[in-house]
Amino acid sequence: AFTVMLNVFYFDPTYSAETLTNFSCCEECTNASCHTADNNTCIVLSDNSTISCLQCNSTVENGDTQFYTQSDCEASCSNATKCTCDGACYVCALTSDPTQMVCSLPTMMVEDNCTQIPYVPMNSTSIEQYPL
Repeated sequence: AFTVMLNVFYFDPTYSAETLTNFSCCEECTNASCHTADNNTCIVLSDNSTISCLQCNSTVENGDTQFYTQSDCEASCSNATKCTCDGACYVCALTSDPTQMVCSLPTMMVEDNCTQIPYVPMNSTSIEQYPL
């Protein structure tokens, strides 16, 4: 009974902040505001039949920050060695335990016409942060 009580009160402070909105067909994703208005990428999940709109949120509940690429994470994280793949995103794991994170980077994405192509991550940083 004591072990059960410990498990009830054990809290894992790891947050995966990626937002995956699943769709049953490509056109639903490419027509969704997640893709059209928010400019997020429609990716093909590992089952090769589910299309999902991927959004790597900038800040998660515990204060850690997520990015689309490892290089964006390393450029923005106060400790670049803390950048870890978490789900389909990278996280600057200053608070989270990186050993609890599971990496699952997408391999395929779809173009607006639903042609599948190799996944190319978006840049997390905006042009305003890095003027030409």
